[in-house]
Amino acid sequence: MEIFQGKGVKAGIIAAVAVVAVTGVIVFARNKLSKDYVQADRNIVLKKMDLTKSASVTGTVKSESSKTVSAPLKGIEVKKVNVSAGDKVREGDKLLEFNTDNLEKALKEAEDNLSNAKKDYKSSVSSAQSKLDDARNTYKSDKKRLEKKVSDIKKSLDGIKKKIRELNKDIEDAENVEEKMSFTEELLRAEENKKILQDVYEAAKENKKSTNKQNQSDVDSANEALETVKSNGEKNIKKARRKARKAKEQLGDCNVVAASNGIVTAVYVETGDNYNGGDIVQIDNTSSFKVTAAADEYNISSIVKGQKAEVFTAATDNDKLEGKVTFVAPSATVTNTSGTGSTGNSSLDGYGIEITLDTKDDRLRIGMTARCSIILEEAEDVYAVPYDAIHVNKDGTSVIYAEDTGQGKKPKKKAGKREIEVTKGMESDYYVEIRGDGLSEGLRVIIPSESGISSVRRSVAAC
Repeated sequence: MEIFQGKGVKAGIIAAVAVVAVTGVIVFARNKLSKDYVQADRNIVLKKMDLTKSASVTGTVKSESSKTVSAPLKGIEVKKVNVSAGDKVREGDKLLEFNTDNLEKALKEAEDNLSNAKKDYKSSVSSAQSKLDDARNTYKSDKKRLEKKVSDIKKSLDGIKKKIRELNKDIEDAENVEEKMSFTEELLRAEENKKILQDVYEAAKENKKSTNKQNQSDVDSANEALETVKSNGEKNIKKARRKARKAKEQLGDCNVVAASNGIVTAVYVETGDNYNGGDIVQIDNTSSFKVTAAADEYNISSIVKGQKAEVFTAATDNDKLEGKVTFVAPSATVTNTSGTGSTGNSSLDGYGIEITLDTKDDRLRIGMTARCSIILEEAEDVYAVPYDAIHVNKDGTSVIYAEDTGQGKKPKKKAGKREIEVTKGMESDYYVEIRGDGLSEGLRVIIPSESGISSVRRSVAAC
């Protein structure tokens, strides 16, 4: 029984020692935890800064504008090409010369035809106008003459009618048979003359009417002839003028010059070629550049036209060149890697974007590789801390810990620190914007390191 008690006492002593040992380990661990936590803590001075969130792409420098020169000509010989690929040109520089002998001859013929058409028009119109004038004069003179003739016959007829009335009265007033017979014979002759003059009068009126009608018809015909001559002549002149203008334009089209300053990147014709339309020279404007690149599907939804961009190239010593996004493709570029149709394989090359450079730099060249940082979001003059400085409590509120200076309102103390509730704003790659009533310039924000705590906790668990 004693032995048993001894063994029990001994076991109790051993258990007590074990408890003390474990307690010692825990105490030691706690002491070490506190020591490691404090030693691992670091702090930063809170201040306002500018935050930037960006997407990175790599692209190729290209001319902001590239123009292909051509001419609306066919079947004309290239006499001389004045430029080669790589040549710098200025606006107005003559790029090549055509053999214009045939075009110059065609222009001379067209101009002669135009001159002849104008002369023919003038002559034809003059002749037609003269005929119209003659017809009008004939109408006018005949009308006047016939009106006088009708008027004269009418007077004669009226005179005979008056004479007949007088003879009838004389017959009535005759005092004897002989007088009456004499007046009766004279009356018969007057009646005969009246009948003749009446016929002549009617014939004169009809002649006047028909002559005026014919003369008016001649005037109308002459007027129509004049209008026809004018219309045909004007058409001929327009046609001749159109041919002359076209011949002149074709000759002008032979003057192929650079529309702007730039560099010749391709020449598609050679001296002696028979030019039948198509590209002649390609000129890239080197006064302004753009970068063409492809964004992946993770970034493309955040990229829009108008966003600022920063561009860097090795040739410009990685100096920052400013630009902006001027194009975003609505769909990805698909490349067939093998096969055709439904049997071919394809891959996505990304979504094409273009960045137009605002910064001018003479060191830039077409074809250079450019690294681009597209500014997706910016926040200026805001409080920001590293991600590790922000903690989330069980109630979901975000807080930071700051050194407790004991000034101002009584803070909520936590192991020599005070807790400040904050609202998160814009996030960059390392920093996050914070807003809150307890924030001020110079505030020392504590960023605890979790590495020491984790290692001690693992040691305690092992024990």
